[in-house]
Amino acid sequence: MLSRREEGHRLFNSLDENKLPTRF
Repeated sequence: MLSRREEGHRLFNSLDENKLPTRF
């Protein structure tokens, strides 16, 4: 399983990919 950080990054990347630059 992926760590909470990995999951958070994945979600953020898919959501903020078009809106804001990736901070992580």
